[in-house]
Amino acid sequence: AHLLSGLHRINQLQRSATVAGDSYQTICLQLTQQMKIDRPVTVCFSNQILSPISFGWKSPHILIPPSLSLEQFELVAVHELAHIGRLDWLTNLFSHLVGAIFFFHPLYHLLSRQLAKMREQICDDWVIRLTGARKNYAQCLLDLNCDHAPSIPLALALNQPSQLQNSHWFHTENHSSAGSATEATLSVDGCNRTIDKLTLASHGAVSSAPNGPTLTVLSNS
Repeated sequence: AHLLSGLHRINQLQRSATVAGDSYQTICLQLTQQMKIDRPVTVCFSNQILSPISFGWKSPHILIPPSLSLEQFELVAVHELAHIGRLDWLTNLFSHLVGAIFFFHPLYHLLSRQLAKMREQICDDWVIRLTGARKNYAQCLLDLNCDHAPSIPLALALNQPSQLQNSHWFHTENHSSAGSATEATLSVDGCNRTIDKLTLASHGAVSSAPNGPTLTVLSNS
């Protein structure tokens, strides 16, 4: 039910959104080229959200509130494009599918929270690595009031300012973003492998299943 409601809500938002102006599309196109994303990304305005979100795989979309300025968009677009480039939407969808089976298991909820935290940290590091605007980005999140933005299942949203201000790179001027992103990616992959084992366990085949392909997060390090 949670998965279906999330898909339905995303469909509602997409249908009610309006395509953003050429200035926003141009910035998005330039960033996708810089980040080596080979899929077309559409930027749309939505008056039903408080902070930017992204969703989709073959034809990903970034939805932003109409009040978002071009300067703010350039910062938050890097975060959302990092999600798109890493195929985080597919990872998030897979996690929700596993949750539909193991909703009763506390280990799943622990791993799911850890996966989401690491995923957001990696994308925040992308913003700092490409723009260097550490404090401007944090202020942008505060201005967007992300702490009060409602959660939309399956949609990938911005980090909350409270989490951002507690993160290591917000307080460290000479931090190497690439290194932290690599460490976080390893943790994300570890969570994914554990979730895969939980899925196999539901079929009673953890010890006997052959090593087949698994869905892992792609890293742009």
